[in-house]
Amino acid sequence: MALIIFDFDGVLADTLDDMLNIAQAVCAELGVNRIPTPSDLDALETMSFVEYGKQLGVPPALVDEFVSRCLKRFVEKPHPPKIFDGMVEVVVQLSNHHTLAIVTGNTTPAVENFLTENGIHQFISAIFAVDQPGSKMEKILKAKRQLAKDNDAV
Repeated sequence: MALIIFDFDGVLADTLDDMLNIAQAVCAELGVNRIPTPSDLDALETMSFVEYGKQLGVPPALVDEFVSRCLKRFVEKPHPPKIFDGMVEVVVQLSNHHTLAIVTGNTTPAVENFLTENGIHQFISAIFAVDQPGSKMEKILKAKRQLAKDNDAV
């Protein structure tokens, strides 16, 4: 039994339209005259709302506010994003023989809403999200320490 770690945005959840629409609305609120495009997301070396804000030209003094407002909008969406076709089956199948976790730049409530909406919450052993301390790498190592059995590969 191995530990398998999923990313959330763009792997389990089709959040592209949400990322663009939410960023556009928050930019407008903050007075940043920029319409986000898919190429803005493609240009990111690390997918984080901090880096996304910088990519969109959000002034450094407003980046934290950009992040906060974007994450709040994700949690408050009336419906979670779509799951990619076939991913329910992948998660269920993998969970039969492996431990599954999610490490994400999104929030725990947004991910939990998504998992519940798609009927797969019970197959995920842990969520390591942006609202928890540590970098993405630290969260991956924490997942491995907490969930991997007998030096299983991550």
